Amino acid sequence: MRLSQFDFEIEHRKGKLNVIPDALSRIQVDAIATPATSDEWYRHVYEDCQANPRKYPNFMVKDDRLLRYSKNKYELTNEFNWKLVVPEEDRLDILKKCHDEPVSAHLGVFKTHKRLSLNYYWPSMYREVKEYVKKCEICKQYKPVNTARPGLMGNPKEYYNLRKRHVELKVGQIVYKRTHYLSNASKRFTAKLAPKFQKCVITAKLSPLVYTLASMEGKTLDNFHIKDILKQDD
Repeated sequence: MRLSQFDFEIEHRKGKLNVIPDALSRIQVDAIATPATSDEWYRHVYEDCQANPRKYPNFMVKDDRLLRYSKNKYELTNEFNWKLVVPEEDRLDILKKCHDEPVSAHLGVFKTHKRLSLNYYWPSMYREVKEYVKKCEICKQYKPVNTARPGLMGNPKEYYNLRKRHVELKVGQIVYKRTHYLSNASKRFTAKLAPKFQKCVITAKLSPLVYTLASMEGKTLDNFHIKDILKQDD
């Protein structure tokens, strides 16, 4: 509606002619040319695709790289596109590039998988992305928890409480303690940029709801209620 008052024409410009693109719209695709990889599945498809291309109509070998023609699951993209098939030994580097680098911003599972699936493909990609993001130390310390808090105040209730979840921790277990920082203008410190959780270890269990924690360097911190403790995923 806002543009209807103007007289203009829309013309398509090819990507190579767009000399001022933004960084996110021009994600660089790494050149992976590893036909001698140790990944048996990749080597099998690569060799069979060269020997009998009709058997694998959705695969193609171009410039010593294996490509797969697949449908994009997300909006604002073409319906089908050729994507680079990544062997097993190169997947960790691609995950780090699309999740850990500053331009990747440590996004969640959905957005990281969306970023990867635009240019790359390998079997069980979503599952591996989920496991990688789940174990990311930066995400554990800086991202808030969106699950029900653990522990019950006072005696446990007989009925099931949807706002709580039962959690039991053991001595020696690695956990994350919720931090409570205060901004300090004189020291140029803002609490918004501080980590929300600190990695700790349980040194004593005082009750089902209270635990003594120590830092990873061995310094005893204090006693904490279980609502301020986040269990580390295995």
